[in-house]
Amino acid sequence: MVSEPSALDIGTSALVFDRDAATLARSANVNPAEFTVEFREPVPLAGFGFQASAAAAPGHEWRVEAAAGTGDAFRVVVPARAWAGEAEDFAALKAPVRATRVRLVVKRLTGDGYVHVNEWRID
Repeated sequence: MVSEPSALDIGTSALVFDRDAATLARSANVNPAEFTVEFREPVPLAGFGFQASAAAAPGHEWRVEAAAGTGDAFRVVVPARAWAGEAEDFAALKAPVRATRVRLVVKRLTGDGYVHVNEWRID
């Protein structure tokens, strides 16, 4: 299950998982934007990819947090990374982690407060 960020003015959170870099979800001037995925049981996570809209480049920073159980606090598994181009930025974890919840936090660093998220890959 994917939870919607607090407010989107373009697209839906499902579009960030459609493997189409031409589609996007854009926050309604909410910065940073957060997308959370919940799994029924713990799953192994080995890496994450992120891509924003080329029209909004450069100027996005992204990080990933994970929680082992439903009552557990989130912890950072991918520290903040700058995204400054059109290609996907991929972060492989040194060792897989098991989690029931994973959250993408994206902050727009330049321009307005509309956060563009085209793709989020969970491996």
